[in-house]
Amino acid sequence: MAIVLPSDFAVPNSRSVIPNVTAGPGTWTLFIDEREAYVLRVVFGSKFYKEFVDALAALPALWLQATAYVTGNQVAYGVSIWEALQNNSGVVPVEGVA
Repeated sequence: MAIVLPSDFAVPNSRSVIPNVTAGPGTWTLFIDEREAYVLRVVFGSKFYKEFVDALAALPALWLQATAYVTGNQVAYGVSIWEALQNNSGVVPVEGVA
């Protein structure tokens, strides 16, 4: 007598879930991005997901040490958005330092 049957595990055909990574570069990344978007839409709803994506797209670029910044440039660093108070390159954003 079997306690667990294969039919107890509703696993979809792996070919329909996992992409063919030999199909070309970026296939796996594209699959992950699409799956992430789908799951977030299901969990949060389409309206909240769209607002989240729009807000994320509106963030300034991440701070990079090798980038030259001019006064007024904004960057994301840590969990904050920083604005350059003067022209600089390689200066880590620090509160209270001009």
